[in-house]
Amino acid sequence: MIFLQRLWRSELVALGALLVCAAFVGGYGFVDSARTGQASLLSPADAGWIGFAYTMIFGALPALLFGAPAYALLAQAGRASWTTTMVVGIVPGLLAGLIETWLAVYALVCGVVVAAATHFLVQRWTRRSTLEG
Repeated sequence: MIFLQRLWRSELVALGALLVCAAFVGGYGFVDSARTGQASLLSPADAGWIGFAYTMIFGALPALLFGAPAYALLAQAGRASWTTTMVVGIVPGLLAGLIETWLAVYALVCGVVVAAATHFLVQRWTRRSTLEG
């Protein structure tokens, strides 16, 4: 498989995984705001949308400009393992730690989830297309 095929597949899967992660963050914001009730600054719907949008906005650039290309390069070289994939997912969170601690925790969790989903799904997609082709 050529590198560009690996790259677009990695980009597509990483974006999909980020959407799922953002949906969970939005769901958490919704539930937390609803649980807090009147003490919350935001309505549950607003908290959910802000969590979703925040995750997509701040996660899209690292996922599409760093994570997916790094994963595609590792896969092309035959070095895409669970260990190397998790390292790729952790790096943006470590860099976010230079800015703010909670942002780093948030980025580490989302980065690992997106990296794991990308590795699992791209491997499966590649295996299926190899078997069918």
